Amino acid sequence: MSSLIDKAQARIDRIEKSLTHQPIYHYPGQKYYYVFGWTKGGRKLIDGPFTDMQDADALLATLEDGEIFEKATRDQAKATREIKAELLSRGEDPDEALRRVLHKKGYEREASR
Repeated sequence: MSSLIDKAQARIDRIEKSLTHQPIYHYPGQKYYYVFGWTKGGRKLIDGPFTDMQDADALLATLEDGEIFEKATRDQAKATREIKAELLSRGEDPDEALRRVLHKKGYEREASR
């Protein structure tokens, strides 16, 4: 019975979070910050867009290692491709640079385990 109550509470929390989440508005020339790094479980993560560098720094502090990229797009899929291309141009191992990465939902799921 408690598992049903826990599931219901998790759903309520998810709905409350979606109602209080502030949308990100785009302005011409605006830059967005994306965090690229490795989780404590050894998985690669790309998360964003963040409009504040402080929000990106807060997420980076929870990761093992990583860096912040500044991109002109708020589309996470496009930013992921751009970050992977930048890693390849730096001379990173192609197999490592093109490996699949976690995004926000996968990271939250891994963190909750």
